[in-house]
Amino acid sequence: CLSTRRGASRPTIRLVALVVFLHSFINSAQIQRGLGASRIFLRGASDMSSTHAKMKPTTKSLRVTLRRSKRLLTHGSKRKSSGNTPLKPQVPPKHARFSRSQSQKVPRNFQEKKAIEIDGQNFWKIPKDFSLAQSVCSYGYFALAPNRWTPAPHGEDEDRGKLSRPFRYANEKVVWATIRQSGSRSSLPESPPNLHITLHAPHELAIHEIQEVMDGVGRMLRVQMCVKGFHEVCPEAKDRGFGRTFRSPCLWEDMVKTITNCNMKWSGTVRMNHLLCTHVGKNGAFPTPKEVLKHKAQWLQENCKLGYRAERIRRLAACVEGIEGMEKLDLQWFEASDRKREEAFERIIKLYGFGKFAAHNVCQLLGYHESFPFDSETVRHFKEHHKASSKAKFTDIEKLARKHYSTFAPYQFLAYWFELWTAYEKRRGSTSTRWTVRGNQTESSGFFDVSKPRSKR
Repeated sequence: CLSTRRGASRPTIRLVALVVFLHSFINSAQIQRGLGASRIFLRGASDMSSTHAKMKPTTKSLRVTLRRSKRLLTHGSKRKSSGNTPLKPQVPPKHARFSRSQSQKVPRNFQEKKAIEIDGQNFWKIPKDFSLAQSVCSYGYFALAPNRWTPAPHGEDEDRGKLSRPFRYANEKVVWATIRQSGSRSSLPESPPNLHITLHAPHELAIHEIQEVMDGVGRMLRVQMCVKGFHEVCPEAKDRGFGRTFRSPCLWEDMVKTITNCNMKWSGTVRMNHLLCTHVGKNGAFPTPKEVLKHKAQWLQENCKLGYRAERIRRLAACVEGIEGMEKLDLQWFEASDRKREEAFERIIKLYGFGKFAAHNVCQLLGYHESFPFDSETVRHFKEHHKASSKAKFTDIEKLARKHYSTFAPYQFLAYWFELWTAYEKRRGSTSTRWTVRGNQTESSGFFDVSKPRSKR
């Protein structure tokens, strides 16, 4: 009808709309969106017919309108209607309602993969004072790619947040993991804390593959770490469950992030890690040493904005792999429970690109909490909160800090970091467990920006 006439009356257009709607009603599972789209089309048809006397639509324009309406009926409309009757949005069931920050989904390239549900109690004896939110939101590396943190909805327990990220297993394979907690410290003894991990894997995982991923989860959250000793000397930390500071699933990732953290603003550290995961790592995962070595230092400088750090990261990767004339670096040697801090420190500081701060920082990530990774932030913190002289040099501040935190031995770093972390929260005006870390790390750049004035909240 439309192809044989240059114009069309209102009944004709509405008849065509009805036919298209019935076709969509049969084939589309999204009935509500279809109804909304048909209202949009009918209103548009009515408006067009009312102005028909002034401007006759051509056959081509009517065909375009018909195609657009068909797309709306099939996929729904993303735009709000312009009529007097607003379209009612689809309301998810009560059990599926989330806040805006809870809407983060599994990445598209992992959605079609098989989901495996894992009970954390089958792998660890989870302490009664464990808190997922406090374990994650306790150190800046949680805000770096490829980590994603979704806070709990407002008004709910902070431990209802979730941590998501890709994990490596069998060297080159990648699995997407989402970590949640049931129970909490506040619900004892009826509901003790427990972790639930959902793995989106490309195939059925073998027991040893699941164990490898769970080892990474346990290391990252320090699930089996006892914090009673620290809580005895720092009761304020006990009140909020602070003490299990966040780290990466493997030492290699911690060492690379430490390199990107040296002599760099936090926003630059965020950008470098995001680009490493985007351009070098498989499926957005943190790159392995082999993946780093596929690229020259110049390529890493240009595409990952690493600057002089590109050569340092490449050399570290070559050491881990034991190639390019480098002596092989056994990362498991550092993880031994009987390893002394002095031994680890001396081995790390001999590596290319690792100075005093970097070596101390890797040591505290390994669990040596008597380490002193002091830097310019320590100087700023002591001048703002401990009345240190504005003219004091770094060496002077370091002596003051060592003396001040000696009363917390052997937890000097944890005491220092708890002070510094809560100061960051006060400056930002909210607790870190409510900060959102998305896939693009857009918010992460401002978490520790001390150049901004403190929040008045």
